[in-house]
Amino acid sequence: MNNKQIKILLVGKTRSGKTTFPKILENPDYIAPKATLFSSTKTPTVTEIIVDETKYVFCDTPGFGDLVKNDNKSLSNSSTMKAIENVVDQYDTICIVVSSINLDDENIESLIQFDTLFGNKRKIILATHAESFDEKDQNNFIESLQNHNKLHNLNYDYPNDVFFIGSLTEDDMISAYEESNNFKKNIIKDMRLTFLANIN
Repeated sequence: MNNKQIKILLVGKTRSGKTTFPKILENPDYIAPKATLFSSTKTPTVTEIIVDETKYVFCDTPGFGDLVKNDNKSLSNSSTMKAIENVVDQYDTICIVVSSINLDDENIESLIQFDTLFGNKRKIILATHAESFDEKDQNNFIESLQNHNKLHNLNYDYPNDVFFIGSLTEDDMISAYEESNNFKKNIIKDMRLTFLANIN
Protein backbone atom coordinates (compact mmCIF):
# COMPACT_ATOMS: atom_id res chain seq x y z
CA MET A 1 0.00 0.00 0.00
CA ASN A 2 1.22 3.52 -0.72
CA ASN A 3 1.41 6.20 1.96
CA LYS A 4 -1.31 8.46 0.56
CA GLN A 5 -3.82 9.64 3.13
CA ILE A 6 -6.80 11.95 2.68
CA LYS A 7 -8.50 13.40 5.76
CA ILE A 8 -12.09 14.66 5.46
CA LEU A 9 -14.29 16.32 8.07
CA LEU A 10 -18.01 15.61 7.59
CA VAL A 11 -20.37 18.36 8.78
CA GLY A 12 -24.01 19.24 8.24
CA LYS A 13 -27.57 18.74 9.37
CA THR A 14 -28.42 15.71 11.47
CA ARG A 15 -29.45 12.58 9.52
CA SER A 16 -28.18 14.04 6.26
CA GLY A 17 -26.12 10.92 5.52
CA LYS A 18 -22.74 11.80 7.05
CA THR A 19 -22.31 8.45 8.81
CA THR A 20 -23.41 6.42 5.79
CA PHE A 21 -21.08 8.09 3.30
CA PRO A 22 -17.77 6.38 4.25
CA LYS A 23 -19.55 3.02 4.25
CA ILE A 24 -20.66 3.56 0.64
CA LEU A 25 -17.18 4.61 -0.43
CA GLU A 26 -15.84 1.40 1.06
CA ASN A 27 -18.63 -0.72 -0.43
CA PRO A 28 -21.04 0.75 -3.02
CA ASP A 29 -23.44 -2.15 -2.38
CA TYR A 30 -23.81 -1.15 1.27
CA ILE A 31 -27.43 -1.31 2.45
CA ALA A 32 -28.34 1.74 4.51
CA PRO A 33 -30.55 1.05 7.55
CA LYS A 34 -33.89 2.76 7.88
CA ALA A 35 -33.71 6.33 9.15
CA THR A 36 -34.31 6.90 12.85
CA LEU A 37 -35.60 9.95 14.68
CA PHE A 38 -32.37 10.29 16.67
CA SER A 39 -28.86 10.47 15.28
CA SER A 40 -26.30 8.03 16.67
CA THR A 41 -23.40 10.51 16.35
CA LYS A 42 -23.07 12.54 19.57
CA THR A 43 -19.33 13.24 19.48
CA PRO A 44 -16.78 13.45 16.61
CA THR A 45 -16.15 9.88 15.45
CA VAL A 46 -13.22 8.82 13.27
CA THR A 47 -13.56 6.15 10.57
CA GLU A 48 -10.69 4.92 8.41
CA ILE A 49 -11.17 3.09 5.12
CA ILE A 50 -8.80 2.03 2.37
CA VAL A 51 -9.84 2.30 -1.27
CA ASP A 52 -7.44 1.56 -4.12
CA GLU A 53 -4.44 1.73 -1.76
CA THR A 54 -5.36 5.18 -0.45
CA LYS A 55 -6.35 5.67 3.18
CA TYR A 56 -9.34 7.92 3.77
CA VAL A 57 -9.77 9.23 7.30
CA PHE A 58 -13.25 10.61 7.98
CA CYS A 59 -14.38 12.49 11.05
CA ASP A 60 -18.15 12.22 11.42
CA THR A 61 -19.42 15.13 13.54
CA PRO A 62 -22.71 15.63 15.42
CA GLY A 63 -25.38 17.10 13.20
CA PHE A 64 -26.98 20.50 13.46
CA GLY A 65 -30.51 20.36 14.82
CA ASP A 66 -29.99 16.95 16.42
CA LEU A 67 -32.40 15.73 19.06
CA VAL A 68 -31.51 14.32 22.45
CA LYS A 69 -32.85 10.77 22.68
CA ASN A 70 -35.84 10.40 24.99
CA ASP A 71 -35.98 14.16 25.52
CA ASN A 72 -37.17 15.44 22.11
CA LYS A 73 -35.21 18.66 22.28
CA SER A 74 -32.45 20.00 20.07
CA LEU A 75 -28.80 19.75 20.99
CA SER A 76 -27.13 23.14 21.02
CA ASN A 77 -25.78 24.07 17.59
CA SER A 78 -23.09 26.05 19.41
CA SER A 79 -21.91 22.86 21.14
CA THR A 80 -21.86 21.10 17.77
CA MET A 81 -19.74 23.90 16.31
CA LYS A 82 -17.41 23.74 19.30
CA ALA A 83 -16.90 20.02 18.70
CA ILE A 84 -16.07 20.78 15.05
CA GLU A 85 -13.65 23.57 15.99
CA ASN A 86 -11.79 21.17 18.29
CA VAL A 87 -10.91 18.78 15.45
CA VAL A 88 -10.96 20.82 12.23
CA ASP A 89 -7.21 21.53 12.17
CA GLN A 90 -6.54 17.81 11.77
CA TYR A 91 -8.37 17.59 8.44
CA ASP A 92 -7.56 18.66 4.88
CA THR A 93 -11.09 19.00 3.49
CA ILE A 94 -14.41 20.05 4.98
CA CYS A 95 -17.32 18.20 3.40
CA ILE A 96 -20.68 19.90 3.96
CA VAL A 97 -23.32 17.18 3.64
CA VAL A 98 -26.80 18.21 2.48
CA SER A 99 -29.85 16.30 1.35
CA SER A 100 -30.51 16.45 -2.38
CA ILE A 101 -34.21 15.85 -1.79
CA ASN A 102 -34.75 18.34 1.03
CA LEU A 103 -32.69 21.50 0.68
CA ASP A 104 -34.36 23.11 3.68
CA ASP A 105 -33.34 26.08 5.82
CA GLU A 106 -30.99 24.05 8.03
CA ASN A 107 -29.13 22.71 5.00
CA ILE A 108 -28.92 26.22 3.55
CA GLU A 109 -27.60 27.64 6.82
CA SER A 110 -24.90 24.94 6.96
CA LEU A 111 -23.67 25.95 3.50
CA ILE A 112 -23.66 29.63 4.45
CA GLN A 113 -21.93 29.08 7.79
CA PHE A 114 -19.08 26.95 6.47
CA ASP A 115 -18.48 29.12 3.41
CA THR A 116 -16.51 31.66 5.46
CA LEU A 117 -15.20 29.48 8.31
CA PHE A 118 -11.80 27.89 8.79
CA GLY A 119 -9.69 29.90 6.39
CA ASN A 120 -8.45 28.38 3.18
CA LYS A 121 -9.31 24.75 3.83
CA ARG A 122 -10.87 23.06 0.85
CA LYS A 123 -14.66 22.90 1.19
CA ILE A 124 -16.89 20.66 -0.87
CA ILE A 125 -20.63 19.97 -0.95
CA LEU A 126 -21.93 16.40 -0.85
CA ALA A 127 -25.57 15.96 -1.89
CA THR A 128 -26.90 12.71 -0.45
CA HIS A 129 -30.01 10.61 -1.12
CA ALA A 130 -29.29 10.99 -4.84
CA GLU A 131 -29.48 7.33 -5.85
CA SER A 132 -32.12 8.12 -8.48
CA PHE A 133 -30.40 11.23 -9.87
CA ASP A 134 -29.30 11.09 -13.49
CA GLU A 135 -27.04 13.75 -15.01
CA LYS A 136 -29.96 16.10 -15.66
CA ASP A 137 -31.12 15.84 -12.04
CA GLN A 138 -27.61 16.57 -10.82
CA ASN A 139 -27.30 19.63 -13.05
CA ASN A 140 -30.70 20.89 -11.88
CA PHE A 141 -29.63 20.54 -8.25
CA ILE A 142 -26.40 22.44 -8.86
CA GLU A 143 -28.37 25.18 -10.63
CA SER A 144 -30.71 25.39 -7.64
CA LEU A 145 -27.66 26.08 -5.45
CA GLN A 146 -26.22 28.64 -7.85
CA ASN A 147 -29.52 30.47 -8.22
CA HIS A 148 -30.62 30.38 -4.59
CA ASN A 149 -30.93 33.92 -3.26
CA LYS A 150 -28.86 33.07 -0.17
CA LEU A 151 -26.22 30.94 -1.89
CA HIS A 152 -25.33 32.48 -5.24
CA ASN A 153 -22.67 34.81 -3.77
CA LEU A 154 -20.82 32.15 -1.78
CA ASN A 155 -17.30 30.96 -2.54
CA TYR A 156 -18.06 27.38 -3.56
CA ASP A 157 -16.76 26.43 -6.99
CA TYR A 158 -19.90 25.26 -8.76
CA PRO A 159 -20.06 22.62 -10.18
CA ASN A 160 -16.56 21.38 -9.31
CA ASP A 161 -17.11 21.43 -5.54
CA VAL A 162 -20.43 19.58 -5.67
CA PHE A 163 -20.56 15.78 -5.42
CA PHE A 164 -23.44 13.35 -5.22
CA ILE A 165 -23.98 10.02 -3.49
CA GLY A 166 -26.87 7.71 -2.82
CA SER A 167 -27.37 4.36 -1.18
CA LEU A 168 -29.41 1.23 -1.44
CA THR A 169 -31.95 0.73 1.32
CA GLU A 170 -33.64 -2.19 3.02
CA ASP A 171 -36.76 -1.37 1.01
CA ASP A 172 -34.80 -1.77 -2.23
CA MET A 173 -33.87 -5.29 -1.22
CA ILE A 174 -37.52 -6.37 -1.01
CA SER A 175 -38.58 -4.45 -4.08
CA ALA A 176 -39.93 -6.36 -7.04
CA TYR A 177 -38.44 -3.81 -9.40
CA GLU A 178 -35.08 -5.36 -10.27
CA GLU A 179 -34.51 -3.01 -13.20
CA SER A 180 -34.96 0.04 -10.96
CA ASN A 181 -32.55 -1.39 -8.39
CA ASN A 182 -29.90 -2.05 -11.03
CA PHE A 183 -30.35 1.54 -12.24
CA LYS A 184 -29.71 2.81 -8.70
CA LYS A 185 -26.69 0.54 -8.23
CA ASN A 186 -25.06 1.86 -11.39
CA ILE A 187 -25.70 5.49 -10.41
CA ILE A 188 -24.24 4.95 -6.93
CA LYS A 189 -21.12 3.32 -8.36
CA ASP A 190 -20.63 6.16 -10.85
CA MET A 191 -21.06 8.80 -8.13
CA ARG A 192 -18.60 6.98 -5.90
CA LEU A 193 -15.98 6.82 -8.67
CA THR A 194 -16.48 10.50 -9.47
CA PHE A 195 -15.84 11.46 -5.85
CA LEU A 196 -12.75 9.27 -5.54
CA ALA A 197 -11.29 10.58 -8.78
CA ASN A 198 -11.73 14.24 -7.82
CA ILE A 199 -10.97 14.27 -4.10
CA ASN A 200 -7.37 13.09 -4.63
